[in-house]
Amino acid sequence: MLNMSRLNIIFLLFLCVSCTRKLKIQQNLSNLRGSLKTDSTKNFILYYPKNSFIDSNKINLALSIENYRADILRIMHENDYPFKIEAFFFSTKNEMQLKLRSQSEGLSFPRDNIACFIYSRNFNGYTRHELSHIISINLWGKSALWIEEGFATLTDESFQTESFHKQTRNILNTKDFIPVELLFTKFNQFNGNWFRYVETASLLRFIKEKYGIDGIKTVWRNKALFLEDRSQDDLIKEWIKMLEKPIS
Repeated sequence: MLNMSRLNIIFLLFLCVSCTRKLKIQQNLSNLRGSLKTDSTKNFILYYPKNSFIDSNKINLALSIENYRADILRIMHENDYPFKIEAFFFSTKNEMQLKLRSQSEGLSFPRDNIACFIYSRNFNGYTRHELSHIISINLWGKSALWIEEGFATLTDESFQTESFHKQTRNILNTKDFIPVELLFTKFNQFNGNWFRYVETASLLRFIKEKYGIDGIKTVWRNKALFLEDRSQDDLIKEWIKMLEKPIS
Protein backbone atom coordinates (compact mmCIF):
# COMPACT_ATOMS: atom_id res chain seq x y z
CA MET A 1 0.00 0.00 0.00
CA LEU A 2 2.86 2.38 0.84
CA ASN A 3 4.54 1.79 -2.52
CA MET A 4 1.24 2.33 -4.32
CA SER A 5 0.68 5.58 -2.41
CA ARG A 6 4.14 6.78 -3.39
CA LEU A 7 3.44 5.97 -7.04
CA ASN A 8 0.17 7.89 -6.88
CA ILE A 9 1.91 10.88 -5.32
CA ILE A 10 4.67 10.81 -7.98
CA PHE A 11 2.05 10.61 -10.74
CA LEU A 12 0.09 13.53 -9.28
CA LEU A 13 3.26 15.59 -8.96
CA PHE A 14 4.11 14.81 -12.59
CA LEU A 15 0.65 15.98 -13.67
CA CYS A 16 0.99 19.18 -11.65
CA VAL A 17 4.40 19.95 -13.15
CA SER A 18 3.13 19.20 -16.68
CA CYS A 19 0.04 21.39 -16.24
CA THR A 20 2.09 24.24 -14.76
CA ARG A 21 4.60 24.04 -17.64
CA LYS A 22 1.78 24.09 -20.21
CA LEU A 23 0.12 27.10 -18.58
CA LYS A 24 3.42 29.01 -18.50
CA ILE A 25 4.06 28.34 -22.19
CA GLN A 26 0.53 29.42 -23.10
CA GLN A 27 0.94 32.58 -21.05
CA ASN A 28 4.20 33.31 -22.85
CA LEU A 29 2.45 32.84 -26.19
CA SER A 30 -0.33 35.19 -25.13
CA ASN A 31 2.25 37.83 -24.24
CA LEU A 32 3.99 37.37 -27.60
CA ARG A 33 0.94 38.04 -29.77
CA GLY A 34 1.39 41.79 -29.64
CA SER A 35 5.09 41.75 -30.49
CA LEU A 36 4.98 39.40 -33.48
CA LYS A 37 3.88 40.15 -37.01
CA THR A 38 0.52 38.60 -37.93
CA ASP A 39 -0.96 37.30 -41.17
CA SER A 40 -3.94 35.11 -41.96
CA THR A 41 -4.66 32.40 -44.49
CA LYS A 42 -7.92 30.55 -45.02
CA ASN A 43 -7.24 28.14 -42.17
CA PHE A 44 -4.42 29.70 -40.11
CA ILE A 45 -3.40 32.75 -38.16
CA LEU A 46 0.36 33.10 -38.55
CA TYR A 47 2.66 34.78 -36.01
CA TYR A 48 6.34 35.37 -36.76
CA PRO A 49 9.22 37.79 -36.01
CA LYS A 50 9.35 41.03 -38.00
CA ASN A 51 12.17 41.55 -40.51
CA SER A 52 13.15 37.89 -40.32
CA PHE A 53 13.73 35.11 -42.85
CA ILE A 54 10.18 34.02 -42.07
CA ASP A 55 8.85 37.50 -42.83
CA SER A 56 10.56 37.54 -46.23
CA ASN A 57 9.27 34.04 -47.04
CA LYS A 58 5.75 34.39 -45.64
CA ILE A 59 4.06 33.59 -48.96
CA ASN A 60 5.88 30.25 -49.27
CA LEU A 61 5.22 29.58 -45.61
CA ALA A 62 1.50 30.23 -46.01
CA LEU A 63 1.27 27.94 -49.05
CA SER A 64 3.26 25.20 -47.31
CA ILE A 65 1.23 25.13 -44.13
CA GLU A 66 -2.06 25.04 -46.06
CA ASN A 67 -0.70 22.13 -48.12
CA TYR A 68 0.40 20.31 -44.96
CA ARG A 69 -3.11 20.64 -43.54
CA ALA A 70 -4.60 19.27 -46.77
CA ASP A 71 -2.15 16.33 -46.79
CA ILE A 72 -2.99 15.39 -43.21
CA LEU A 73 -6.72 15.42 -43.94
CA ARG A 74 -6.10 13.29 -47.04
CA ILE A 75 -4.11 10.73 -45.04
CA MET A 76 -6.88 10.67 -42.42
CA HIS A 77 -9.60 10.37 -45.10
CA GLU A 78 -11.34 13.38 -43.57
CA ASN A 79 -13.05 16.07 -45.65
CA ASP A 80 -12.38 19.11 -43.49
CA TYR A 81 -11.13 20.52 -40.23
CA PRO A 82 -13.54 23.21 -39.03
CA PHE A 83 -11.25 25.22 -36.73
CA LYS A 84 -8.68 27.87 -37.50
CA ILE A 85 -5.21 27.14 -36.10
CA GLU A 86 -2.88 29.71 -34.56
CA ALA A 87 0.65 28.97 -35.77
CA PHE A 88 3.64 30.60 -34.03
CA PHE A 89 6.92 30.53 -35.94
CA PHE A 90 10.40 31.18 -34.56
CA SER A 91 13.66 31.68 -36.46
CA THR A 92 15.87 29.46 -34.31
CA LYS A 93 15.67 26.83 -31.61
CA ASN A 94 17.31 29.25 -29.18
CA GLU A 95 14.73 31.93 -29.93
CA MET A 96 11.86 29.51 -29.37
CA GLN A 97 13.36 28.27 -26.11
CA LEU A 98 14.04 31.79 -24.90
CA LYS A 99 10.57 33.10 -25.71
CA LEU A 100 8.60 30.10 -24.48
CA ARG A 101 10.92 28.70 -21.80
CA SER A 102 10.58 25.31 -23.47
CA GLN A 103 13.23 22.86 -24.71
CA SER A 104 11.01 21.54 -27.52
CA GLU A 105 11.57 22.12 -31.23
CA GLY A 106 7.84 21.86 -31.90
CA LEU A 107 4.77 22.19 -29.70
CA SER A 108 1.04 21.75 -30.08
CA PHE A 109 -1.95 22.44 -27.87
CA PRO A 110 -4.83 20.63 -29.57
CA ARG A 111 -7.57 21.86 -27.25
CA ASP A 112 -6.59 25.46 -28.03
CA ASN A 113 -5.73 24.94 -31.71
CA ILE A 114 -2.26 26.40 -31.18
CA ALA A 115 1.05 25.13 -32.57
CA CYS A 116 4.66 26.39 -32.43
CA PHE A 117 7.39 25.72 -34.97
CA ILE A 118 10.93 26.62 -36.02
CA TYR A 119 11.23 27.87 -39.60
CA SER A 120 14.56 28.87 -41.14
CA ARG A 121 16.76 28.31 -44.18
CA ASN A 122 18.18 25.16 -42.60
CA PHE A 123 15.27 23.80 -40.57
CA ASN A 124 11.57 23.32 -41.16
CA GLY A 125 10.86 20.22 -39.14
CA TYR A 126 7.89 19.00 -37.11
CA THR A 127 5.33 21.27 -38.83
CA ARG A 128 3.23 18.39 -40.16
CA HIS A 129 3.84 16.43 -36.96
CA GLU A 130 2.42 19.12 -34.66
CA LEU A 131 -0.44 19.97 -37.03
CA SER A 132 -1.32 16.29 -37.14
CA HIS A 133 -1.63 16.21 -33.35
CA ILE A 134 -4.09 19.10 -33.42
CA ILE A 135 -6.21 17.79 -36.28
CA SER A 136 -6.28 14.10 -35.32
CA ILE A 137 -7.00 14.64 -31.62
CA ASN A 138 -9.78 17.13 -32.30
CA LEU A 139 -11.40 15.01 -35.03
CA TRP A 140 -10.85 11.54 -33.53
CA GLY A 141 -10.43 12.24 -29.81
CA LYS A 142 -7.53 11.32 -27.54
CA SER A 143 -5.74 8.00 -27.97
CA ALA A 144 -2.74 6.28 -26.41
CA LEU A 145 0.49 8.29 -26.53
CA TRP A 146 2.33 5.84 -28.80
CA ILE A 147 -0.57 5.90 -31.29
CA GLU A 148 -0.79 9.70 -31.33
CA GLU A 149 2.97 10.06 -31.78
CA GLY A 150 3.27 7.22 -34.29
CA PHE A 151 0.48 8.61 -36.45
CA ALA A 152 1.82 12.18 -36.30
CA THR A 153 5.22 10.84 -37.36
CA LEU A 154 3.57 8.85 -40.16
CA THR A 155 2.15 12.03 -41.69
CA ASP A 156 5.76 13.29 -42.01
CA GLU A 157 7.00 10.28 -43.98
CA SER A 158 7.26 12.15 -47.29
CA PHE A 159 10.05 14.24 -45.72
CA GLN A 160 12.14 11.18 -44.85
CA THR A 161 14.99 10.00 -47.06
CA GLU A 162 13.94 6.42 -46.30
CA SER A 163 10.51 5.00 -45.52
CA PHE A 164 9.72 4.09 -41.93
CA HIS A 165 9.42 0.45 -42.99
CA LYS A 166 12.96 0.56 -44.39
CA GLN A 167 14.35 2.36 -41.34
CA THR A 168 12.72 -0.19 -39.03
CA ARG A 169 13.90 -3.08 -41.21
CA ASN A 170 17.46 -1.77 -40.90
CA ILE A 171 17.42 -2.00 -37.09
CA LEU A 172 15.14 -5.02 -36.70
CA ASN A 173 17.81 -7.47 -35.56
CA THR A 174 20.09 -4.98 -33.84
CA LYS A 175 20.37 -3.53 -30.34
CA ASP A 176 18.71 -0.35 -31.59
CA PHE A 177 15.37 -2.08 -32.08
CA ILE A 178 13.00 -1.43 -29.18
CA PRO A 179 10.53 -4.25 -28.43
CA VAL A 180 7.39 -2.51 -29.60
CA GLU A 181 5.38 -3.78 -26.62
CA LEU A 182 7.54 -1.57 -24.41
CA LEU A 183 6.57 1.48 -26.45
CA PHE A 184 2.89 0.81 -25.79
CA THR A 185 3.29 1.53 -22.09
CA LYS A 186 6.68 3.24 -21.71
CA PHE A 187 6.95 5.52 -24.75
CA ASN A 188 8.31 8.44 -22.76
CA GLN A 189 10.99 6.32 -21.11
CA PHE A 190 12.75 6.26 -24.49
CA ASN A 191 12.88 10.06 -24.69
CA GLY A 192 15.50 11.20 -27.17
CA ASN A 193 15.45 7.90 -29.07
CA TRP A 194 14.31 8.59 -32.66
CA PHE A 195 13.54 4.90 -33.24
CA ARG A 196 10.50 5.04 -30.93
CA TYR A 197 8.89 7.26 -33.57
CA VAL A 198 10.18 5.21 -36.51
CA GLU A 199 8.88 1.90 -35.15
CA THR A 200 5.42 3.13 -34.14
CA ALA A 201 5.04 4.96 -37.46
CA SER A 202 6.03 1.79 -39.35
CA LEU A 203 3.57 -0.29 -37.34
CA LEU A 204 0.71 2.12 -38.01
CA ARG A 205 1.73 2.36 -41.69
CA PHE A 206 1.41 -1.44 -41.84
CA ILE A 207 -2.05 -1.29 -40.24
CA LYS A 208 -3.14 1.31 -42.80
CA GLU A 209 -1.71 -0.64 -45.73
CA LYS A 210 -3.34 -3.94 -44.73
CA TYR A 211 -6.53 -2.87 -42.95
CA GLY A 212 -7.11 0.59 -44.37
CA ILE A 213 -7.92 3.81 -42.60
CA ASP A 214 -10.70 2.00 -40.72
CA GLY A 215 -8.00 -0.17 -39.13
CA ILE A 216 -6.14 2.96 -38.00
CA LYS A 217 -9.34 4.48 -36.62
CA THR A 218 -10.16 1.27 -34.75
CA VAL A 219 -6.71 1.13 -33.11
CA TRP A 220 -7.00 4.84 -32.32
CA ARG A 221 -10.43 4.39 -30.77
CA ASN A 222 -9.37 1.28 -28.83
CA LYS A 223 -6.23 3.09 -27.58
CA ALA A 224 -4.47 -0.23 -28.09
CA LEU A 225 -3.20 -2.50 -30.86
CA PHE A 226 -6.10 -4.81 -31.64
CA LEU A 227 -8.83 -5.09 -34.23
CA GLU A 228 -12.12 -6.97 -34.17
CA ASP A 229 -10.54 -10.22 -35.36
CA ARG A 230 -6.85 -9.56 -34.71
CA SER A 231 -5.14 -9.54 -31.33
CA GLN A 232 -2.09 -7.47 -30.43
CA ASP A 233 0.15 -10.53 -30.83
CA ASP A 234 -1.39 -11.32 -34.23
CA LEU A 235 -0.74 -7.83 -35.54
CA ILE A 236 2.82 -7.61 -34.23
CA LYS A 237 3.65 -10.98 -35.83
CA GLU A 238 2.16 -9.85 -39.15
CA TRP A 239 4.14 -6.60 -39.00
CA ILE A 240 7.43 -8.35 -38.19
CA LYS A 241 6.80 -10.90 -40.96
CA MET A 242 6.30 -8.05 -43.42
CA LEU A 243 9.54 -6.40 -42.27
CA GLU A 244 11.47 -9.68 -42.61
CA LYS A 245 10.18 -10.31 -46.11
CA PRO A 246 12.92 -9.80 -48.73
CA ILE A 247 12.40 -6.71 -50.86
CA SER A 248 12.05 -7.69 -54.50
